[in-house]
Amino acid sequence: MRKAEIALRITLSQMQDARISFPSHNQQQEWASLVALKEPLLQNVWGFVDGKNYRVHSPTHPDRQNALYNGVFCYGVDGTLVWVRMNCPGSWNDGDIVQPLVEKLSDDRYMCPGYAITADSAFLVTGNAFQRIITPLKEGDLNRSSPETRLALEALCSAITSIRQAAEWGMGSAS
Repeated sequence: MRKAEIALRITLSQMQDARISFPSHNQQQEWASLVALKEPLLQNVWGFVDGKNYRVHSPTHPDRQNALYNGVFCYGVDGTLVWVRMNCPGSWNDGDIVQPLVEKLSDDRYMCPGYAITADSAFLVTGNAFQRIITPLKEGDLNRSSPETRLALEALCSAITSIRQAAEWGMGSAS
């Protein structure tokens, strides 16, 4: 079985359509221009990241299901899968699972400076992820903002939520 997995990995790595590879700077710029056409408030945003909890076929107990399978996928705006991490313990949150992606997003060799991807509010956006992963506001954050900024923050939050819907739709294709 191990040899079969190795053979499959080698074969798939040689097939362009089967590859999962991080987009070039040029591709990120192209995708960001498509996002900006749809949501002008989102400049230099090219992709989406979202978690997926996989069901265990006939789990013996719901807690066992949650403890077994979890994954995070990053898509380009056209649906291209650019990064994935799967088979993580279900008890891990998306922020823990996505740490290797955050390292890549923080590296200007891979990521255009000033560019970002979107995530849901469950993703921890601190340290290296700050300004590389943008999320809608968490519940209650808008009420804590100054009245002068609320309208702009609400518009930005709506734009992020709107464009992120593509990630939610894309997750169905990863099932």
